[in-house]
Amino acid sequence: MILVPGMGAAFDKALLHFGTPPPNEDWKIASYVKNYDSLIKSYEDAGRELYIYNYDWRKPILDNALKLKDFVLDTRYLIKNNKNN
Repeated sequence: MILVPGMGAAFDKALLHFGTPPPNEDWKIASYVKNYDSLIKSYEDAGRELYIYNYDWRKPILDNALKLKDFVLDTRYLIKNNKNN
């Protein structure tokens, strides 16, 4: 399962400190966003994998869509290889 938090849910402190947008991999769900806590906990409690795709929601949607596509393909590769090991 891949969770894509809504616009504004992801945040990166480095952006505030340095003003340079970090790569999407460095973004995390902001500590003040609690909407996803129960979903994430449910997956953890069930021992299921939950992949979270955080993104720079200020960037054009096409840029994020292409990066999400890569994330999905990379995640599928990881899942396939973990099942084969």
